[in-house]
Amino acid sequence: MIQKAKSFQEPNRPAKKPCLSRPQAASSPRNKAPKYRSKRYCSALITLFCKYKMPCQCAKLDGSFFLEDAPSGFVDNLRQIDMGDWKRLFECPNCGALWAVDEWDKYSDQVVSRVEDRANWSKEESDQMRKELLRRSRGGEEQAECIWADCHKPRIKGVVYCLDHLYATGARK
Repeated sequence: MIQKAKSFQEPNRPAKKPCLSRPQAASSPRNKAPKYRSKRYCSALITLFCKYKMPCQCAKLDGSFFLEDAPSGFVDNLRQIDMGDWKRLFECPNCGALWAVDEWDKYSDQVVSRVEDRANWSKEESDQMRKELLRRSRGGEEQAECIWADCHKPRIKGVVYCLDHLYATGARK
């Protein structure tokens, strides 16, 4: 007959408490809220996470791009400075670069653009920057001409319009 070995307990040490990660039954006498961590431990973790910063990636990024194409957590690491005209102005805490981010709208994609002039940041964005972003997102231009009447500009890949006429139709991506 095989007998289970009894666990050895040293006389000066208290018995180990059961694991609190599994939920206890409702009828259990130990149905108190478990103490997972001390306050000192939790405040140390919070301090550690608050001090952690992503390395600055501003120099590697284009002048404008869609927010969904941004590196993970990009906007979370920026400091908001101002807001207006359906945009927010952010500053990189590491390098000081300024970024304008469009407000969320369910009918359009959010665009992030580098800001050069802090004083006129809300008026700085031009249609030309958005058109270049549209051209890049569509993969460039084709050799064929636009089908718009009297337009001889090259059309954008995948569509029959040139950049100006595609932008005029309301396409932004």
